[in-house]
Amino acid sequence: VDPQVPGALQPPAPAVNGPAPPCAPQLGQPASFAPAGQAVGANFWDEESPATPSYSGAGSAMSSSSPAPSPAPAMRQPPLGLHLEAAFKTKESWRSFMEPRAAVAENEVYRVAKYWQGKCMVCLSDMRGLSEHMLSEKHYKKLGSQINWKVPEPKVASDWSRQWVDRITLPRGVFLFNYITGESGYEADLLGSGTQPSQAPVAAAAPPAQPVPVSPPVPVSGGCLSRLADDRGLARSGGRPLFVE
Repeated sequence: VDPQVPGALQPPAPAVNGPAPPCAPQLGQPASFAPAGQAVGANFWDEESPATPSYSGAGSAMSSSSPAPSPAPAMRQPPLGLHLEAAFKTKESWRSFMEPRAAVAENEVYRVAKYWQGKCMVCLSDMRGLSEHMLSEKHYKKLGSQINWKVPEPKVASDWSRQWVDRITLPRGVFLFNYITGESGYEADLLGSGTQPSQAPVAAAAPPAQPVPVSPPVPVSGGCLSRLADDRGLARSGGRPLFVE
């Protein structure tokens, strides 16, 4: 075809090296699938694409202008004194109060020592098991009479140096059990390692008395010894009476 002849078909122009048309995607840059009229990179789920979601719309659970709900108040256990006052009202209330506490102590003793052997500090009788004895009506009445049915203050009742706290020797260490509150634990954990329960102050010793002639000993029967032990409240409490001061 003669390019000089008018009306003749012209051959296609050769390709020219240069940037691609704007409508074609560039190499290494994927095409944008954003809807028409929306900038690339905008949040497709929110036309306004806010930095943080807004809760001020109609029907929303909360409003940005309303204060946040306050957390639920923590549950508080009633003071120990209220528990004790209610526990000594009836034998049923005593069982409800002492049963879980005695079970904790008894389970620990059985876990460590595999046995239970001892006398009740209150009743001065053998116990086949701590829980079984502590929940008995006999023990409940005996304990109530020992404290004259006057429940001590919580601070006094929980004092580990008091006479109603039993000391049980276990392979792990001395285990304490409070006959009034039902609290228990190892002495090293409750009072610190190597710390002994505080004792009442000892009165100053009296001056030594002058020697006097010693009379021959008088035989004492077993019944007298038992009665003497009962009068003084001797048991595993180390000779201290169980009465509340």
